[in-house]
Amino acid sequence: MRDTACKDCPYKIMGFDECPNYIETVWNKEGDIQPQIVRDCAPKRTLLMLQELYNRTFGLQQQVNQCENSAETMKSEIKRLIHAICMIRGESELEETKVREIDASGRNQDHD
Repeated sequence: MRDTACKDCPYKIMGFDECPNYIETVWNKEGDIQPQIVRDCAPKRTLLMLQELYNRTFGLQQQVNQCENSAETMKSEIKRLIHAICMIRGESELEETKVREIDASGRNQDHD
C-alpha cells in the first residue's frame, strides 16, 4: 500500500501546522517484523478504495451473469432431453408436466 498524503499539502501552504485530512496507519504484513507506516490523505484514500470496490463489484456482476446464462442453457438442454424422451415413449402429457415443473422452479418463468 502506497502513501497518498500530499507532499505540498494546501493546508500546510496556507499556514496550518497539520492537515485535517492527514491519517497515519500502521500495517504489519504477514511474515514481516518491521511494521509499515502508511501516510494518507483521507479523501484520496477514500476515492481509491471506492474505485477498487467498484471494480470488484463489476467483476462479481459479470460472474453472476455468466452463472445465470449457464443455468439457462442447462435448463433448455434439460427441456430438450425431456422432450426427446417423451417423444420416444409417446407421453406428451408427461412432457408438459415436467417442463412446467422446470419452469416453476426457475426464477425467470418468462423465458422459452
